[in-house]
Amino acid sequence: MRPLPDGRHAIALTGDVAAVYDRRWMSFVGKAVNASHPHVSVGTFVRTWSTGESIIMATGKPVGIPSVTIPARLKPKPLFLIALTVCTMLVGCNKPTAKDRPSTPLVDAARSQIGVTLRYDGTYEKLAYPAGDVPRECGVCTDVVIRALRDARQFDLQQAVHEDMKADFAAYPKLWGLKSPDTNIDHRRVPNLQTYFERKGWELPVTSNPDDYQPGDLVTCKVDSGRPHIMVVSNRLNSKGVSLVIHNLGKGAQEENLLFYWKLTGHYRLPTAP
Repeated sequence: MRPLPDGRHAIALTGDVAAVYDRRWMSFVGKAVNASHPHVSVGTFVRTWSTGESIIMATGKPVGIPSVTIPARLKPKPLFLIALTVCTMLVGCNKPTAKDRPSTPLVDAARSQIGVTLRYDGTYEKLAYPAGDVPRECGVCTDVVIRALRDARQFDLQQAVHEDMKADFAAYPKLWGLKSPDTNIDHRRVPNLQTYFERKGWELPVTSNPDDYQPGDLVTCKVDSGRPHIMVVSNRLNSKGVSLVIHNLGKGAQEENLLFYWKLTGHYRLPTAP
């Protein structure tokens, strides 16, 4: 591998086309994973965290060329060619399949946020009440769910959670030192949403069976940092028949193959009219 001027490495070059990676964090179509992470499968498309160049992974190491043009400032000179055949090994791609299930309004509303919500920002903000929101170009994982429920069902989690917390504040987690409900932040915290869903009777068993997860279900987990996270189950399936999820982990709203990537901590299905 030939080092590039900024410390990254060119894996394969042909003319002005190359695959580039570094040992810093990379994104698995928006999911932060290390270049050598064991869960990155052969043929998986990976997009770099900072620059967006796509490459193909094999056995946890970048080895392919998906036709990515390298900016002139990054081109190593002279260019060289490494013969690679992995470009045909696309077994790990997360493209929708012909077996996708019918969508739901909630899934459609979550998916409509892709390309609109472009970054993750958990800054505490003063919100209007009810129906308060931060600018749609940013947000956190819970905002994907909050916005989808408002758009698809005209159901306002901000108001619903606040009213339930006022009725029984002691039933909710005491993780933030609050002594009373806060309409600006309560509904944007995953543990509070889990408690609300459980109190409403919307909790389902957490299993490892993909068939148990329907489009529009909500699932929670703890990501590698231990941070609670929530995702919307998509109608789209990977090549093994496992649902994709729609969420915001760090790069805005994304649809990804991550349903069982972390250990699930909750599974919820809202009634038709909550």
